[in-house]
Amino acid sequence: MTKKEIIKLVNETEKAIAIHSDSFLLSINSMGKNLYDELYDFLSRLDMSKGRFVWDESSYALFATLKRNVDSISKKAGGYGKSYQNLLTGFTHLDRVIKRQQKKLNNVTISDNYIKDKTGGFIKKTIAGFNSSNYNVNIVQPTIDGLFNRVYNGASLEDTRVFLKRNLVGTAKNGSKLSNYAEQQARDTLHQYNGQINQKIAEDYNLDGIYYENNLIDDSRPQCVRWKTKYNGLLKRSILREEIAWAENYGRGMIPNTTPQNFMINRGGYNCRHSAIPVNYAKYKKINSLNLK
Repeated sequence: MTKKEIIKLVNETEKAIAIHSDSFLLSINSMGKNLYDELYDFLSRLDMSKGRFVWDESSYALFATLKRNVDSISKKAGGYGKSYQNLLTGFTHLDRVIKRQQKKLNNVTISDNYIKDKTGGFIKKTIAGFNSSNYNVNIVQPTIDGLFNRVYNGASLEDTRVFLKRNLVGTAKNGSKLSNYAEQQARDTLHQYNGQINQKIAEDYNLDGIYYENNLIDDSRPQCVRWKTKYNGLLKRSILREEIAWAENYGRGMIPNTTPQNFMINRGGYNCRHSAIPVNYAKYKKINSLNLK
C-alpha cells in the first residue's frame, strides 16, 4: 500500500465515528429544544411579581408534580434512549471499517461472527449505561433543581430562561450542557466499541504494533501529542506500560486503570479523538516516516 492509501484507510474510523455521533447529536439537540419548550411552559404557570418569581404553595405543588414526572417529560421531549438506539447503527458501520482495515493492513480476515463474539458483553453493558435514567440524573434533574433554586430565591424570568437555555439549547457559539454531555458519550461509546474489537484482534492475531490514528488539534493532550510526534503514530505494544505511566504522570485525562490490555479501548483518555489500530510492527516500521500527525 502507498502512504496515501494507508492514511485514507486509517482515517475511515474517525469518519465513521463523526457521521454517527453528529447524527446522534442532531437528534439530541432537537430533543433539548423540545424539553426547553416544556420547561419554559412550566415556568409560565408560576406566580410572579414585578418580573420575579414568587414562592408560594402553588409553586411548591407544581414543582412536586414536575419532579414526579421527569421520565414522562423526557419521553415527551423525544427520549434520550430512543436517540441512542439510532447511534447503535454506528457499530455496524465500524464493523465494516475494521474488517476492511485488517484485510488491507494485515491480510487478516475478520468475520461477522468473530465481531459478534467479541462485542456481545460490551454492547449489553453499553446499552445499560447509556440510558434515559443516566440522562435524567446528569442533565434533566440538575436542570429542574436549578429551576427550583431560582424560583425559590425569587430570580427573574429572564435569568431563569438563560439558565434553561444554557443547559438544554445552547447558543450559536456554545453548545448546551446537554449537547456536550451527549457528544462525549456518543464519541466515547463508538471509539470504545471500535477499541474493544481491535484489542481482541491484536491479541488473537499477535499484532504487536499500533497505529495511533487521527490528527492533533490545539488542545490535544500531552500523551496524544507524544504518541503522534515522538513515535510518528506507530507504537509498539511492548512499550505501552511505560507510556501509560508517562501519561499518568505528565499527561492529563487518562481513564483510571488503563493498562496495555485495555489501551486500545481507553486510548488517550475520556473523549479522546484517536483510534488505536493493531498492525504488524516490523512490517510498518519500514514506513515509519508516514505522517499521521
